[in-house]
Amino acid sequence: MKQDTRNRTLLGASLLALLLFAQSAGWLAPLNRYLSDHRYVFGDRPVSGEIVFVAIDKRSLDEIGVWPWPRSLHGELTDRLIEAGVSEIVFDIDFSTPSSAEEDAAFAAAIERAGGTVVLPAFLQRASADSANPGIELSEPIPELARNAWLASVNVFPDSDGMVRRFPNGFMTDGSFIASVPATLARMPDPHEDDEVRIDFGIDASGIPAMSAADILGGRADARLLQGRSVIVGALATELRDFYSVPRHGVVAGSVLQILAAETLMAGRDLVGLDGTMVAVGTSGLLLLVLLAAGLSQKTRIAPALIALAALAETGATILYVRNGIIVPTAFIHIATAAILALRWMTMTDFFRDLLREATAKARMNRKVLQQVVRENFDAIIIADGAGNVRQVNPAARAIFDIAESAAGDGATIPDILPRPIAEEVDLAIADIRSEGSHATELRTARLAREGGMPCAIEYTIGVSLLAGRDASETPEDAAIVVCLTARDISERISYEERLRWMSDNDDMTGLARRHAFVARTEDALAGSGKCAVAAFNLHRFKTVNMALGRETGNALLREVAERIAPDGGLIAAAARLGGDTFAVLLEGLGEEEEARAACEAICAALMRPYSIEQGSAQVGVQAGLTVHDTRRDGATSGETLLDHAEMALDESRMVHGSHIVLYDRPLADQRRRSRIIERDLWQALDRGEFHLRYQPKVNLANGSPTGAEALMRWHHPELGDVSPADFIAIAEANGSIETLGRWALETACREAATWPEPLGVSVNIAPQQFCSGNIASDVESALAASGLRPGRLTLELVESEMLESDATVLRRVESLKRLGVRLSLDDFGTGYSSVGYLSRLRFDEIKIDRQFTTNLGTDPGAQGIIRSVVVLAETFDMKIVSEGIETPEQALFLRLAGCQEGQGFLYSEPLTSAEFRARFAGTGDSGRPPSTARA
Repeated sequence: MKQDTRNRTLLGASLLALLLFAQSAGWLAPLNRYLSDHRYVFGDRPVSGEIVFVAIDKRSLDEIGVWPWPRSLHGELTDRLIEAGVSEIVFDIDFSTPSSAEEDAAFAAAIERAGGTVVLPAFLQRASADSANPGIELSEPIPELARNAWLASVNVFPDSDGMVRRFPNGFMTDGSFIASVPATLARMPDPHEDDEVRIDFGIDASGIPAMSAADILGGRADARLLQGRSVIVGALATELRDFYSVPRHGVVAGSVLQILAAETLMAGRDLVGLDGTMVAVGTSGLLLLVLLAAGLSQKTRIAPALIALAALAETGATILYVRNGIIVPTAFIHIATAAILALRWMTMTDFFRDLLREATAKARMNRKVLQQVVRENFDAIIIADGAGNVRQVNPAARAIFDIAESAAGDGATIPDILPRPIAEEVDLAIADIRSEGSHATELRTARLAREGGMPCAIEYTIGVSLLAGRDASETPEDAAIVVCLTARDISERISYEERLRWMSDNDDMTGLARRHAFVARTEDALAGSGKCAVAAFNLHRFKTVNMALGRETGNALLREVAERIAPDGGLIAAAARLGGDTFAVLLEGLGEEEEARAACEAICAALMRPYSIEQGSAQVGVQAGLTVHDTRRDGATSGETLLDHAEMALDESRMVHGSHIVLYDRPLADQRRRSRIIERDLWQALDRGEFHLRYQPKVNLANGSPTGAEALMRWHHPELGDVSPADFIAIAEANGSIETLGRWALETACREAATWPEPLGVSVNIAPQQFCSGNIASDVESALAASGLRPGRLTLELVESEMLESDATVLRRVESLKRLGVRLSLDDFGTGYSSVGYLSRLRFDEIKIDRQFTTNLGTDPGAQGIIRSVVVLAETFDMKIVSEGIETPEQALFLRLAGCQEGQGFLYSEPLTSAEFRARFAGTGDSGRPPSTARA
């Protein structure tokens, strides 16, 4: 192993030595030039704009009509440029031979008028075509022109590949040095003959300011673009043949080449090239270290490192050029790294041969494993080629598709073993991948009919792929294709899903539709004819049957009800069990009330016929709610709305004993809807702060002074607006929320009354459920303690119905409240069953006469007699009399003369907020009377 490593290292060193010789011999120069030329694109430097190219272009030649131009025309061009304010004029045109005396004199005069700003070209060229002794001579302008002009050399020397990359600074002749045009334009202070400019072709040649000589001669040029700038007058027309090949920019005019060289000097970008041999020596040393360290071992991955070295070298060379103007020869680095990589590849041949053998063995093993996986897979798998020839069929596929073992042998095709529709889908998938190059795999389902067996449902996918590793030039039409059909039997799952779907849409006991399915069927009827009726039924006295005869008997009765209203293909289009003993039917095509009612009555009659049960027979009543809709007459609606209307009508039917049919009525439905909203939102209204208290002032009828106020609960609903206590109190009592509302009213009234002046008190109504709960005394005590209200200022108003059962429990509750020091008032006295007996035992502090007696004082003598009787009764038991609902002075006068002590009503004040009440009666004292309070 060590000997192999030594041999490989020696071989690598020999390769590097050979490459070093090639570098020193200049053999790598073309590649270095190629690499450096392509780095110019990263420079992209703008020109200074100080040098303008005045081009003798095609248009200039066409306008003058001859070439060479008369030299007087060059003189005119010189005059025009001087008038435009140019700082220097360089002619890149040969004036070494005389023309006519007049023309030469005219141009010489213009040069003299230019005052030393004109530069004329001089250049070295062969004296003859004799290759044995060509001789080099200087060509310069004729003396008459050169007398008042500067000379500048324009010689260009291309490289061996024909491209110009450098420009000489000038040359010596007859002991004097003639600077080049670029050195002259750049005002190079001390140019030398041996120096040359390495032009930076990263400078953007397209940015050089240029204008046609014809425009200057014709007075069409913008003088502002010339003022203070240097100008080169030179050829651009193709027929003048003054063009050179350069890196990056391709072929450019000779004047453009000189401007690029001058711009290079002006920008301080005289490019400096590093010594290629030194770079090669340094790279060789680094590569030798890599060879020694790695030993070219098969386990050492030096290829990425070598590639990275070449990439970093080229990146570094580009950065040095862009930032510092340094040209790094990198050809040796690339060739040397490539040679080391080739050496590495040759030494790895045996290694890769071993890898290939191992990969072949693994592929063979993988193929066997894959075949075994396919064979034992739970899913059905069929593999075929692009021609439809079957390659493999596993046992699960033979079972699902009922394929005989002999049918899937050699020579079998897809149409031979698969049902025709699936085989056609396989053909289409193969056609897709041949035409499009790809095939989208989709999960599909199908039902297969088996001979002598139950049909089965399957789901399957058809995967079609182009075999990997095909030639890049190979088209999908010619490529090898593999087809893989995978399937599984989903009969049990489909059956289960259908059962779940049925159970979701149907009542499992009766088989009738559930609510959502019934609504969907009603929607279909509305979308069709638009005429339909929905009837909701309730079985009256069904609970009695269920309790008396047992649940099983009740369920059997419900199933027979379902049979009687099941859709029959006639008027009954759908039937549903809405819950318990409530059903609904859809009568399609009925848009008039009379025919719908007749159909509903027929259904009710059918439902009221006796039902056969094990114990004999049973009979139930039927209550029904009916709604009828015609879209053309009534407008659009929804199935859910129609069912709601039928249920609302059914609710009304239930309120009447016996069997009835109630037709949906909108005002009644609105009232029912309002009640539902009240019941729905009642629990949350308190938490949302929608309840508040108003206070009805109570006054002394003798002098009109205020004595307190009755707390009245108010509810402002965000949707319904102000809700009357007559609407929500009864619902609160029914759903059990009255205790929470009553406790809140008690606590709020005590807290707000505590801010009123003494001795004004507050009266709070106590609901029967609140009084009958065992916590009433505790609630009152807590409210008093939390508010700081003196107990004597709180009056609890108890309705008369609470006292009808004057048992020991009621007596104990009353006594516990009296012990707290609060006052008790018997509210709405005379409206119920009034008993003198409970008055003698319960000892109330006051009796409150209901407003109905106060309202009828002027028209009903009986009401006057009742009030006088109540006054006598109150005096007997030493109780105060309070009358409510006083609205006229006459009523107030009668009550005062009859002996009533206090009263309340709109005659004195409308209900007030606590703040309004406190502000109005702020000056009230123990015996004081606020101004303008009483009006009777």
